[in-house]
Amino acid sequence: MNARVKKWLKRLGVLLVVLFVLLGVIGFWLLRTESGSRFALERAKSTLAGKLLVAEVKGTLISPLELHDVEYRDATSGIDVKVKSLHIEYEFFGLIHSNLRVQNARIEGVEVALTTVPPVPMPAVPAPSLETLHVGSMHVVQDGKPVFASDSLDAAATWTSKALHIGKLALRAPDGRIDLVAAIDSYADLRGSGKVDLDWSIADESDKNEGNTSRRAVATVGMDGDGKQTRFVLALTQPLVANAHGTIAPTDKALPWTVDLDVPAFDPATLSKGASLKSLALSLKGGGDRSGGTLTGSVDADKHRVLLDPFKFVHDDKTFTVETLRLRSPEATGSLSAHAKVQLDAKPVGGDATVDWAEVELPAELAGQALATHGHVEASGNAQKFAAHGALSLSPTSASARRSSWRT
Repeated sequence: MNARVKKWLKRLGVLLVVLFVLLGVIGFWLLRTESGSRFALERAKSTLAGKLLVAEVKGTLISPLELHDVEYRDATSGIDVKVKSLHIEYEFFGLIHSNLRVQNARIEGVEVALTTVPPVPMPAVPAPSLETLHVGSMHVVQDGKPVFASDSLDAAATWTSKALHIGKLALRAPDGRIDLVAAIDSYADLRGSGKVDLDWSIADESDKNEGNTSRRAVATVGMDGDGKQTRFVLALTQPLVANAHGTIAPTDKALPWTVDLDVPAFDPATLSKGASLKSLALSLKGGGDRSGGTLTGSVDADKHRVLLDPFKFVHDDKTFTVETLRLRSPEATGSLSAHAKVQLDAKPVGGDATVDWAEVELPAELAGQALATHGHVEASGNAQKFAAHGALSLSPTSASARRSSWRT
């Protein structure tokens, strides 16, 4: 090591020693002298912007410490506290280890004055907004196979911690279009309104494989909620005509609902190729809650009407129970009733059912000749194992009944 390096190391060592000595002197003065205590207190008063006043300081920061004529005044909070004298003894170095231990504290002459102050209005914060968003063409593939493609997506929205307004959401794609406008004025009670217009291809794999023209779903859905009840309206024009309206109370734990559905006569072949029926129509009306409901209405199959009078069901996470299912027809006497229970938590899903019918007369156009029948069937099981037994009577209305029974 040359002389020049030794010289600089010596100077550096002297500088460090002087620095440590200086820090030690400052620390001793700050912690163990009254002038150091007053200096620290002045810094605290400056930090509190004049809210803290102390007339006299005695003692040291390292304890004991005495403060006289102390006042803390915060006009914005309406607090004014005066203390005539404060004497405190504590283990200062315990603070370094976040362990404050006060050995002795005496406080004299405490006066507290509280003043009611009006709440300070929070400054208005502009709601975040998405004035315009445009996404061009997009393609999504999974395992090398295309699953979604779109030409464009345009949107505009504003939102806060309490509300959401979607001024525009427009999706354009080879499969169709979706347009949405919605406003949730209050998240707390789901108050708001919205409307969706949909025109979308619903071709399944069989259609693609057979080269058939894609079927389309064309519908409009509207919703309007006042905070207590949400009303909805559905208008479907393709692949069949269907209209529905009803209500639901989303903030009620029971979720009470009503529905009124009308499906005019249509050809079932538009939904399923090879359907045996040529015409089907449906009309249902009812209500309930999250635990079940009741429906009444009618089903018209090839111009023969069956009345649902009524269909009552209950359900939970484990079971779905048909309490009452009564079917009858204005074209024939008699009725059919059924009861069933399905165990949803079973693997595989299974259950049991009972069907009874009495005084039923089938018209000649359905069976080739007028037939009278009554009977009883009980069935239970699942997709892997099934058992049924019962008895029935079937005969022309002009002949004596032939009765049979079976068990499988």
